[in-house]
Amino acid sequence: MTDYPAPAPTTLVVDAMPLVETEEAPQPPPVQEKSVAHYLLLGIAKALAKPRVLLFLWLWGFLLALLVAAPVFSSAASHLQSVGTSSHFDFVDEVPAWIVDEWRRVDPRAWASVGPNLALLLLLVSLANLLWTAGWMRIATDSAPGHSLRNFFAGGGRYFYPFLRTWLFGCACYAGLSYVFWGPPAIWFFHWFVPGGDLNLAASESTTFWLKVVQQLFYFLALWVVEIWLDVARASLICGQRRSATLALIRGLGFVLRRPSPLFGFMALGFGLELLWIATMDALRTTFDWSLLFLVLVVPFGRLVLRGARYIGLIQYYAAQTADGSQVEES
Repeated sequence: MTDYPAPAPTTLVVDAMPLVETEEAPQPPPVQEKSVAHYLLLGIAKALAKPRVLLFLWLWGFLLALLVAAPVFSSAASHLQSVGTSSHFDFVDEVPAWIVDEWRRVDPRAWASVGPNLALLLLLVSLANLLWTAGWMRIATDSAPGHSLRNFFAGGGRYFYPFLRTWLFGCACYAGLSYVFWGPPAIWFFHWFVPGGDLNLAASESTTFWLKVVQQLFYFLALWVVEIWLDVARASLICGQRRSATLALIRGLGFVLRRPSPLFGFMALGFGLELLWIATMDALRTTFDWSLLFLVLVVPFGRLVLRGARYIGLIQYYAAQTADGSQVEES
């Protein structure tokens, strides 16, 4: 037999596995979403940092009050002078209704002049509030240094017409809601509880009372939803530097539907602080027996601060939750 050479040994290559596991890179902690109270407090701080704007709006409020008070001042001075000198009535809480009724009966012409003035004044206030809203929101998004009052009016003037279109849409919504809650649809709804849908024909006063409470409560909530919707749409206009009110309303509706609880909580907190401010100032005036002038001077100032804080905080919150956040920097 022929001897064959023995085969060479086969070399096996085995991938070396590390015996010690490498440590994973530390992950950054998850970013916690800030509460709505944070944005409201941020808004209060930014509003207080604009004293020129607050002073202007405070004087603007007094001017509007004078537009109504001036036409009836002489009549009030002549017919209420004896009441003011011979009695100690508190004209905030304790004036009997018969005094005002008697004044209206003696001088009906003065009261008739108030109606047209109030109608024009309400329209002027509503349109001016569009400027103020845009001004506050623009201040929140504009980090460039400059005169605060100038920037306030620049923002209001730039976005007035887009805001005006949202205002017109809101007027249509308010008219539609008034028709639904106080017109034929409401009568049709009450028809299921009272004969003919007339609350005056209800079987008991308790039924009438609770039906009216439900009607007014849902009407108020519906108006509130529309107001929040419009404010969010306006925030999207300024935050994204856009001009289309229609697209802003669509974006605003989507944002409200996605985050209803934080938005309602934010607005409720803002209104709650405003009511607390009014009640606290009135309690201080009553406790220390201060003049009514204290309320006239202090209450409007606090309401202006909190109202500006709501607008500033809302646009800050909207920017933090959307892709428009790069346009807004918290300071």
